[in-house]
Amino acid sequence: MQIKNILSKLIENKKIGKDVYLMSFSDDYLAQNLKSGQFLNVWCDKTLRRPISVANIDKDKNIITLIYQIKGEGTKILSKKKIGDTIDVVGPLGNGFPEIYDKKVLLVGGGIGSIPLLYAAKEIKNPDVALGFTSKSEIILEEEFNLLCNNVKIATDDGSYGEEGYVGRLAEQMIEINKYDYIFACGPVLMMKAVQKLAKEKNIPIFLSLEERMACGIGACDGCVAKIIENGKSEYKRVCADGPVFDGSKVVL
Repeated sequence: MQIKNILSKLIENKKIGKDVYLMSFSDDYLAQNLKSGQFLNVWCDKTLRRPISVANIDKDKNIITLIYQIKGEGTKILSKKKIGDTIDVVGPLGNGFPEIYDKKVLLVGGGIGSIPLLYAAKEIKNPDVALGFTSKSEIILEEEFNLLCNNVKIATDDGSYGEEGYVGRLAEQMIEINKYDYIFACGPVLMMKAVQKLAKEKNIPIFLSLEERMACGIGACDGCVAKIIENGKSEYKRVCADGPVFDGSKVVL
């Protein structure tokens, strides 16, 4: 698949949560070639581009939806762009989630780690999803997941919404009730460690989408690496080019 530099006009750029924004634009090449778990490197009028997860694609209208959180000056600039402004993106980038259509999948997302799981939910047939947030005010995409998933469960650390506690415990409860063929997960390291351990104990294949600071986004700078165990030997792989999705049984968190 060819990586392209695309210029398009913004169709939407709106706030959907605490410092979280939804942005959409149209491009036929990206809409037809992007896969769940992949990302785009977006120009933010700064020296370095920012990697942003693909949250949804409408293949009929060729509309790509990105969701991002303001974390620094670059994404703050991005949040101020208006409908009709030009967006400059590079992609498709990275390796996404495996294409699984006839298996039972549990998606586990923590905070903004839920974003790349949304398009995965669209590609998978009726997955279940466990989402974790700090509090009710941090929750995003609940309605969207409800439209795509068979069963949506939410945990909040403070108990202000859904189940009280961490999402790893919620995922464990769901696994006790249901049989899953795969787990897809993305979120904070501590959350993914817990889910990784759970998958190993229950003998369920797991794929993790790793979050790292990326510079070039194409594997040229080796600035984002993750420790991977392959055939009993450890090596470092580039999250942007070799990931961001990895076989979770091989990732050292």
